[in-house]
Amino acid sequence: MHTVLLRNMGFVLPVMIGGTFLAANVQAVSYSGGVGTEAYPYPIGTVGDWMALSASPGEGENEGEPADGEGEGEAPVEGEPLVAHLADLNADFRMVMSEAIAYLAGWQHGGNPMDYAIRAAYLWQNGEYYVYNSEKEPPLCWELPIPDEGESVPVAAVMINGDAISTSNLVVIVNNTTTNNPTEYMASERSDFSDTTWQPYDAAPSYTFVGSAITRTVYFKARNGAGESAVTYDTIYLEPASVSIGAGTFTMGRTTMGDDALYGDTDEDPQHNVYLDAYLLGKYEVTNHQYCDALNWAQMHGYLYSDTAGTTWSGSGDIFAGDEGSRYPIVGFSSSYCNIQYVGGLFVPKTRTGMPDATTYSMAEHPMVMVTWYGAAAFCNWLSQMLGLMRCYNMSEELWPLILAPPTPGGYRLPTEAEWERAAAWDGAKHWIYGFLSDTLTGKDRANYKDVNPDWVNPLGLTAIPYTAPVGWFDGVNVSPNGDIATVNSPSTTGAYDMSGNVWEWCHDWYLETYYSGGYMMNPTGPDTPDIGLSHVIRGSGWAYEFMTCRSANRMFTSAHGWSHFGGFRLSRS
Repeated sequence: MHTVLLRNMGFVLPVMIGGTFLAANVQAVSYSGGVGTEAYPYPIGTVGDWMALSASPGEGENEGEPADGEGEGEAPVEGEPLVAHLADLNADFRMVMSEAIAYLAGWQHGGNPMDYAIRAAYLWQNGEYYVYNSEKEPPLCWELPIPDEGESVPVAAVMINGDAISTSNLVVIVNNTTTNNPTEYMASERSDFSDTTWQPYDAAPSYTFVGSAITRTVYFKARNGAGESAVTYDTIYLEPASVSIGAGTFTMGRTTMGDDALYGDTDEDPQHNVYLDAYLLGKYEVTNHQYCDALNWAQMHGYLYSDTAGTTWSGSGDIFAGDEGSRYPIVGFSSSYCNIQYVGGLFVPKTRTGMPDATTYSMAEHPMVMVTWYGAAAFCNWLSQMLGLMRCYNMSEELWPLILAPPTPGGYRLPTEAEWERAAAWDGAKHWIYGFLSDTLTGKDRANYKDVNPDWVNPLGLTAIPYTAPVGWFDGVNVSPNGDIATVNSPSTTGAYDMSGNVWEWCHDWYLETYYSGGYMMNPTGPDTPDIGLSHVIRGSGWAYEFMTCRSANRMFTSAHGWSHFGGFRLSRS
């Protein structure tokens, strides 16, 4: 899936019309899409899709030359993606005849800037392959490569996993095509390649992603003795990690032993058998980085609002989503507890200070908080759309009902209460009291909760709430800086992490105190209506709560409209 990004590049573009240069103020905007999708209009680069263009006569201009100061705009910020010419539909830094002619046709019909069209024709007629020069202003920034004596520079095009839309594997293949026998290559998620070195050339090298981000762009270049190729890149979506849970029957509800007997409540009774078809469950809670990726995608599609009336979200204040008549709050963005921010037209994770010595930590891999039930459901729908899957929630109907219930295959949704408890507690024969194959919870090495000896676990020693931990922190490898405590590997019976503690997790179900009284169930999705307001079930407890709340059978609830600094969610999928 090729992606073109024009981001945060304000400049003055000299446009030549009838021999006179006009100073056109241009503000480039973000754009993402793929050939053959509704998000990728044709012809590319029309004024309506790419820029707001208003022309006014410049001063002190000489015929045939730009006015003083023009052509000296700012270069892209370090780390920004290299930009392909707007006519280059697949962003492979090769201007073929069909692309140039289509763009020229767009200019003739009044849609594309004339000087961009002329440049497209020039690149096509003089060799097709071109490079991006950040020191020059558009459209002159797109120029022909200058080869050394006697040998041309290799030029590469790249496709991740053969141009796949998405992958569930952190290891991908960077398929690339080159010319003139390159000897080395570089591949990186940084456009400046600052985290890598030249490697022996490979037409299909592997590349390993790090972290939970969904939208992944790999930049690639090659070289031979004559010099380097132009930088090209491709983007793929990384599906959130999941665990596979087989079909079967399990015993749901609290046990009669230990902490269940001491601290359990009657809404956890009676124990009853539940049959579930096979499903996938998120291995980790949804992270701030993942939620930022979904918000950026949703904003590009015009899905974010500032209120229930449908005012477009403008960069500040709480965020709403949904169609007219069914629009609800999704993120408490205005709260200082929210761990995401809006910078330069993009949602990005915040940083916070912790141990040791006021270390700065990115919140990218921490669980998303300050998110309502609707915010969790919206993420499920948007991620499904990003990956080309069927949406599970109807955001056009009041209360966003589930339209693809388990076991019907489809996109992502929130886990049912039964799916959540099965993944946290059941090993095929025994119902564990806590979500990491244990019947007790003490100390600070297995879960992130409020340990009264003396206070919160807070493994990174964060200096301000929320005291979340990176998802999957308790893996037996990490050592918590707060107390220099070695973690114990603490997955659930099915391999999911943080099923006890870190953040409370939204389930799909409405809450009903007497829900278990009906006995045996098959693929239950919860009661038809709640008995306490518009409240959904939350499970697993969080960093601000004591050990007994972290029990696998513990049931809590909160309003679908509510957000908190100790609440998040994970995903499920049939």
